[in-house]
Amino acid sequence: HSRLQALLQDYAVKSAMPKVSSRKTRASKTSSSTKTVDLVEENQPLSEYELKRLKRIEENKAVLKSLNIIQAKEELHDLQRPMGGSKSSTRKLKPKSSNIATPLLPSRRSQRLQERISNYSIDQSTPYHLNVPVQYIEEHPQKPKGPLDTICVNNVEPAVEAVFRTRFLSALKDSSCIGNEGQEIIKDANLSMLELADSQIAKVTKDRIFSLTIAPLSEKLLVLAGDKWGKIGVWDVEDTSSKHLGLYLYEPHSRPVSAIVFDQDQRSRFYSTSYDGSLRACDLEVGAFDLVIQHTDECLTACEVQVGRLLVGMGNGWVMPVDYRQSCTKFQGWKGISTRAIKCISVNPANDNYFAVSSSDASVTIWDVRNLRTTGSHRAQVQRIPLSRTVTSAYYNHISGTKLLTTSMDDHIRVYSSDTPGDQLELDHHWYHNNHVGRWLTNFRATWDPKCDFRFACGSMSYPRQIDLYTIYNNRLSRCDLVDTLQSSICSLAKFHPRRDVLVGANSSGKVFVWK
Repeated sequence: HSRLQALLQDYAVKSAMPKVSSRKTRASKTSSSTKTVDLVEENQPLSEYELKRLKRIEENKAVLKSLNIIQAKEELHDLQRPMGGSKSSTRKLKPKSSNIATPLLPSRRSQRLQERISNYSIDQSTPYHLNVPVQYIEEHPQKPKGPLDTICVNNVEPAVEAVFRTRFLSALKDSSCIGNEGQEIIKDANLSMLELADSQIAKVTKDRIFSLTIAPLSEKLLVLAGDKWGKIGVWDVEDTSSKHLGLYLYEPHSRPVSAIVFDQDQRSRFYSTSYDGSLRACDLEVGAFDLVIQHTDECLTACEVQVGRLLVGMGNGWVMPVDYRQSCTKFQGWKGISTRAIKCISVNPANDNYFAVSSSDASVTIWDVRNLRTTGSHRAQVQRIPLSRTVTSAYYNHISGTKLLTTSMDDHIRVYSSDTPGDQLELDHHWYHNNHVGRWLTNFRATWDPKCDFRFACGSMSYPRQIDLYTIYNNRLSRCDLVDTLQSSICSLAKFHPRRDVLVGANSSGKVFVWK
């Protein structure tokens, strides 16, 4: 008991001394965890409970010492302590970079690039990337001037292509003109019952389709599509027995084909305009693409057939009348039609002196050819319809010519009407239609059914993918959707057959869908 009191007195003296802060180590933690004395005030007697607790602690220590556990614990700590003391972790400085310039080695080049510069003499003493001129090879070069043969670029034999043209000419002779009987039949037809089959889908072009048309034949279903890189695909839909399934691909241009139209007088001939500034006439009877005009400064963005000539829209806002019966060497256009690129031209079928123009300046204008001069005239402008965004298309209906159908980037489709051709157009119908197709899809263009004055179609962004079919009857607008699981993409372009109950759609990957 006296010994315990002496220990407590020593502890009280040590606790009264000021503490010195030091870094905690493993040993200090161990020593602090083995303290057996509680903090008590100086000269205070221990209670009976404290005495019993200290006695039990001493007995436990004696038992551990008899079992050599304390000695084993100290030996284990000695083994874990690193030899030679602990090494302090210090950050080492990075070695200074030498100022000696490393020799510049020639850059590695692939075999493809080496072939491009094989025609140049290379100075071996200098690096490649300093003095070597780079020769850029045009992937789609400009087509040569003059006529081009109708040679298929999809590996169709010339003999097979000649047989196709012969069949087309024979079908052209057997076909008759549009009559009133055919118009009455289509009025009673329900185009919402059109269907799609696997045999009615084909990849006509390799790239995005910019223009679409159907040959005006009643005995043969022939679809023509112009793509992004100047190719024109011709698809004989009802030819399912030949090796190439009626697909013929020509390459008369080097840039997007903006329009394809058939000649009204000579139906074996069609015209195509392109962004490369060329207008070509393809005569399937002769088998050649004749060059009508070649503009080197401006692209040709639209084309429409008028009696005895073509109306060609240009990227600078001009409209150029072209007499396709003679070669054109001097370009004379109607200036002032638009301040920006022409998007669409439509000639009034009831009175061909009037034509409508839609352009990127967010307007639709009606013009009278009789008052137009080379420099343009404000008296020739019959009417101007301002809108808020680019107007991608404006078409007259094909029989009466009293209605005008427009598609605009302000997400609206509008129908204007007048009592007689040439009068002021008034807005009859307008409704919301999502026309924002993005950068990689062709713009929507709502088009009339040439067999009647009350039906038209337009592509759609809705799900499931579909083609919108509209009907205006008794001044009421109705819509039905052509939906099929086989059409899983957006059809930007839609065209009606001029004589049959057929609707053709085209997407931006080169596919054509025929609903019949």
